[in-house]
Amino acid sequence: MYIIALERKANGRIVYPRKEVAIQQRLRNSYEKKLYTRLIRTFSNIGAQVANDLERGQRNPISLENIDTQIGNVLVEHYRQVFNEFGTRTRQNFNRILRKETEFERYVQQYLYAVGGTKITQISETTRQQLVQIISKGHIDGLGQNPIARQIREYSQGSFTRYRSRMIARTETHQASIFANHRVSRDQ
Repeated sequence: MYIIALERKANGRIVYPRKEVAIQQRLRNSYEKKLYTRLIRTFSNIGAQVANDLERGQRNPISLENIDTQIGNVLVEHYRQVFNEFGTRTRQNFNRILRKETEFERYVQQYLYAVGGTKITQISETTRQQLVQIISKGHIDGLGQNPIARQIREYSQGSFTRYRSRMIARTETHQASIFANHRVSRDQ
């Protein structure tokens, strides 16, 4: 049997740890779903851009260079939302009033420097390598630009992209929310 200590806020209200864990899990699930749909859309857009470049006759699509920016924009926005939500929630549990709305931006920057930037680079590079592999295999097999573009579209809208998006959404949401909770509670 577990013994769970109840914590009292400064105003005398009780914080129930099990209830707080359940609330935070619901929040994480909500943010995972949002990121999941945005990543599917982003990966599909990347695949469509690369396929369009191939159909226009580019042997090495220029759009492969924009992957970092597209994935970075999605993840940085996600990190901001998660930090604001979980940071505010943790701050409220400590019964402190936020000094400014952008106060959590410092935590977002710390996270990007410590973890997030590397994650964005890794996800972008993996995506780039997968697309280049499809293009290279198509050229080796003697396929034309249009069949290779079709393969890229199928790949970027297939089940593997959905699975990959779900895994990225889960891990990135979980890591960012734990980082936010830890930093805010440490500073309190």
